[in-house]
Amino acid sequence: MIDSLRVQQVLINLIQNSIKFSQPNDLIKLQIVRSKLKVEENEGQEYEFLIKITDQGIGISESDRKNLFKPYF
Repeated sequence: MIDSLRVQQVLINLIQNSIKFSQPNDLIKLQIVRSKLKVEENEGQEYEFLIKITDQGIGISESDRKNLFKPYF
């Protein structure tokens, strides 16, 4: 089951960070590339989303990127 509140919070945080770390008049682009819902009888439910947010902000350092999905980093 998708927690729509959490998905909404993640999107809002990504967009707010794009705005916060960009300069005035910089381009910020939100693109929903792929959005799919699959239900497989034997495997349960599977959801897939690919959303791209592109900005001209400072970005995340290479050393921090490897820790993005670790809890409490």
